[in-house]
Amino acid sequence: MDSRVRYSEVGRDRKLTMPALIDYLQDCATFQTEYLGVGIDYMAASQKAWFLTSWNIVVFEYPRLGDKIQIRTWAADFGRLQSKRDFRVLGTGDTSIIEAHSEWVYMDLAAGRPIPVPEDEKKLYGREQPAGIPESPRHIKLPAKMESREPIRILKIHIDTNDHVNNCQYVRLALGLLPDSFPIRTLRAEYRRSAVLGDTLYPRVAFSGKSYCVALEDEDGGRYAIIEFEGEAHA
Repeated sequence: MDSRVRYSEVGRDRKLTMPALIDYLQDCATFQTEYLGVGIDYMAASQKAWFLTSWNIVVFEYPRLGDKIQIRTWAADFGRLQSKRDFRVLGTGDTSIIEAHSEWVYMDLAAGRPIPVPEDEKKLYGREQPAGIPESPRHIKLPAKMESREPIRILKIHIDTNDHVNNCQYVRLALGLLPDSFPIRTLRAEYRRSAVLGDTLYPRVAFSGKSYCVALEDEDGGRYAIIEFEGEAHA
């Protein structure tokens, strides 16, 4: 997927924002499913869907306004109920500037539970070598002390084609709780539950060393998503 960084995709520093990056990755994956014939209409007709469960994104260099970029994605592995999908963003000279690892679960929407990935769909995607991102623990460990922030009401603008909050929206909402100048070099996100229109998220935030951890929860402490942002002083 070829593109050029647009004005609407950059921040004050004229570099691609993290939400815009995640949108690119999600769009690239969606275009592949459409190309293979197992896209949105196909999944809706069979009442099935891929639900994202985690992101691990490493940024070596942020592309700037007007830069030409290429986004690549491929299936790195399949389990019985899950898949692993990797991404690479190439900049000038086909240099790898961003790499990402994601994990997904195959869901039966009518039953509301995971089901085995069909073998014919596995064959369609095939398998390629992982991007090489160092493995991280499956679950993000929350700091012992976290600061509560103002509740966030879920609006129509947060909802996607599956009638729940899109994975990028959690990141966007969490970013709104960080200092503007914080330089993000790696992002890890863990998705626990799907928030829907009218739900209220109760954020908790902690800073430790060079990273921020944001938990988006319900009123009783049940978690929708946990996002960890790690930065570097030279970013």
